[in-house]
Amino acid sequence: MLIELIATLVIQTSKIGEINVSNNDNNLVNSDTGSDYFTLGDSQFQLEQKERELADEVSRRNRQVIARERATRTSGTSSTGTGGIATKLYQDYTNNCVAFAKAQTGINHPIGAGGRASIQGQEPKVGAIAVEKGRAHASVVTNIEGNLITIKESNYIKGWITTRTIARSSFLGYIYR
Repeated sequence: MLIELIATLVIQTSKIGEINVSNNDNNLVNSDTGSDYFTLGDSQFQLEQKERELADEVSRRNRQVIARERATRTSGTSSTGTGGIATKLYQDYTNNCVAFAKAQTGINHPIGAGGRASIQGQEPKVGAIAVEKGRAHASVVTNIEGNLITIKESNYIKGWITTRTIARSSFLGYIYR
């Protein structure tokens, strides 16, 4: 009875082999290896180790998928807010539009939340900080073509430096150096 129970356990493991039972000394012999012992399968430690390895692999793959999604999620797609198409340029670790705009333009004085406290005029100029309507967001004017203004900005898409070309009417005003 004990031998039948052990043989059943061996068959249920992942290492299925032909088991020979010697009735003389009740030893089990694994015919695959020729050894006079058998393995019932992985120990609890081995199973836990395999689970950890599997979880690590799943986590690594998930991180890769997330990174790919972040890299392609908004590039070339319509943005929200004042419009335009946001093109992601590179990762930004400051996540602060005002700090980015001030660093790009060399403006040192405080300009308030999104630049709203320091608007100096309504005429766009390349190198000025642009303050958008409808949101507290500062950006840098990089190009002006008729009624369209191209800006470079931080954190319009969280954590990224982006560029957009939007209508002149989308801005409250500008801060000059």
